Amino acid sequence: MATARFISLFTLALLFTIFAFNLVESAPSVKQPPECVCIRFPCYCDPRPYPP
Repeated sequence: MATARFISLFTLALLFTIFAFNLVESAPSVKQPPECVCIRFPCYCDPRPYPP
């Protein structure tokens, strides 16, 4: 069945995306204030410095 394979691939991709986002989140932030701030999934760009 193609649908089962698609669902399993989609689930794997979703898990990988969440894992990658968690890795990026847990990584030490760069000293310079970032242009875009990502909180979990929604990303918004803000010129203000990153909150401590």
